[in-house]
Amino acid sequence: GDTFHMNRSSFCTSVTLKVSPSSKSLDRTQFRQFVHCIFGITDDIIQDRVFRMFDKNHDGNLNGAEWVRGMSLMMRGTHEEKAKIVFGVYDLQDDGVITREEIFSFLRNSLVKLPDDEDKNEAVHDLVEMAHLKLDVDRDGTISLKDFQDATRKEKLLLQCLGRCLPKPGAVTTFSGLLSQFDSQVLH
Repeated sequence: GDTFHMNRSSFCTSVTLKVSPSSKSLDRTQFRQFVHCIFGITDDIIQDRVFRMFDKNHDGNLNGAEWVRGMSLMMRGTHEEKAKIVFGVYDLQDDGVITREEIFSFLRNSLVKLPDDEDKNEAVHDLVEMAHLKLDVDRDGTISLKDFQDATRKEKLLLQCLGRCLPKPGAVTTFSGLLSQFDSQVLH
């Protein structure tokens, strides 16, 4: 029970300390390397936004408590908790709604090159309208956290429709395996 939980917390904290032993925290660059390599989150803007969701005291570093809490929510959180993280990532203006402009920003960067920029913008606008239609559950013209949670509960694939914000399939198992190895070394 508690010992197992403490060992996991110790492991996450030790990852932080190994990465940055002098400051006992994880900076933005170290965090970005971790989520890129371990979780497959490759978009720079999304990496920075996830970092901001973890960095509760807004000091530009993740202390042990912020790291453990964020990792726990990403790996084992409820649908509502994960949706809240993803919503916070997509809400670029931090104003409590996801706008068409924010959707456009994410989708424009995710499309492969089309022969002409005008074609790309037209394709993105069509995708923006489809995403907005799916996510604006109450049809009030804005996508609130509640809209986002409701829409993504019904259609799980919508949770990361604007870009990967959560660990790729298999990453949680891999990371959990590392935790188990740590647990067995500590407990034996």
